[in-house]
Amino acid sequence: MSSDALFERADRALAETRRLLASAKATRLSIATFGMPGIVIAEDLPEDRHSIARRHLTEGERRVANQRLAIARLYRSGHHDLAARGRVLLRLLEQSLRLARQDLKRESNT
Repeated sequence: MSSDALFERADRALAETRRLLASAKATRLSIATFGMPGIVIAEDLPEDRHSIARRHLTEGERRVANQRLAIARLYRSGHHDLAARGRVLLRLLEQSLRLARQDLKRESNT
């Protein structure tokens, strides 16, 4: 896969993440404005760079594990073409995980 295609996928993922965050913030504002019993909203706590890197690593490991399970299920179900597509995504997730590990290592050394 070309680097242009990787950047395009990363841009789409970033745009989707921003959309989800905006939606979550709007929901949070709605809950805060209208007061929904039983829902507690924690104040935004600033995360240090090391905590962020650790969280990214943990999320990446979870995504890779889930993708591997999905590929295995697809393959067992006879959906070999979808499993092959899933492996392409898995390679991207593994690449992202490697970057997260490098980032955590760099943050741990500072």
